[in-house]
Amino acid sequence: MQLSEKLMAAAEVRQDGGLPSDGRAALPQIARLEAIFRDVLAPDIPAYDVDSDSDLYAPSDWTYSEGFGTFVASSLSVEVNLRLALAAADWSGAIEKGSAARTARLIDDKWEPHFVAENHALGKSVWFPPGGNMHWIINFDNVRRAFATDETWMCKPHPVAADDHVEKAMVLPLGPARVYDRHASGMALLRQADTVGHTTASEMGILAMLLGKRTVDFTRYSHEAWGRYFPLYRTIRESADSPPEVLDRILSCPWSGYVPLDTSDDEAGKRFAAFAEKAREIHERCRPLTQLPPRPAGEM
Repeated sequence: MQLSEKLMAAAEVRQDGGLPSDGRAALPQIARLEAIFRDVLAPDIPAYDVDSDSDLYAPSDWTYSEGFGTFVASSLSVEVNLRLALAAADWSGAIEKGSAARTARLIDDKWEPHFVAENHALGKSVWFPPGGNMHWIINFDNVRRAFATDETWMCKPHPVAADDHVEKAMVLPLGPARVYDRHASGMALLRQADTVGHTTASEMGILAMLLGKRTVDFTRYSHEAWGRYFPLYRTIRESADSPPEVLDRILSCPWSGYVPLDTSDDEAGKRFAAFAEKAREIHERCRPLTQLPPRPAGEM
């Protein structure tokens, strides 16, 4: 992705990439919060939907996306994002209980589906792989084992996955009868399924947990930190509390970076400023003070 593309607004990125229509009618709210976020962080310019691909980036590097009804503000440092989520999960202030599960019950597909497959996933286990650009984070050995040993497993390709990718990466290895149409409603299938498979790149596992469903993580352990939702999955995994309780605290925490889309302008500005302050604090506390280069070849 070129720098000019990184600085586009969310609506421009979606249009420029030829992505499907917004199934949640969320773009106006995203655009509203996007403007506030960029204003709060000025002169820093946060980039839309860019991977947090560093252990510890400079605190002036930011990105943002949206997921499960929230505007997700992030550092480009996955280390900072994880530490921030872990801290937010211990938030002891006022908590809006039930807000996360309520969102999961009501939310629509992120990308507008072409049709709803009624009752097709009842009694089934449904795996939701990421798009082709993130296929490399999948532990495909575990996927094939699951499909070979449990006939209830089905695959729902990502709606933006290319047809040739679906054919090579899913239909050929799993069988055409085990793969749903990529244009079907993923949320309908998720709500019908008994078990949901996911990777850390997808919100679908989070939504399934909030709905009380059994989940299976098919991410390669060595690559799980590349997934956008890794901080949430890792935080939930390490907590003794239920996923809805953990997410309620994170959504209620004013500096978590997860801001519900219906948050007022004034409140959103305060939360974005608190997020940036907390992220900078974590970065400063954790940044390395030394850099040890590799030992030169042949030196003992």
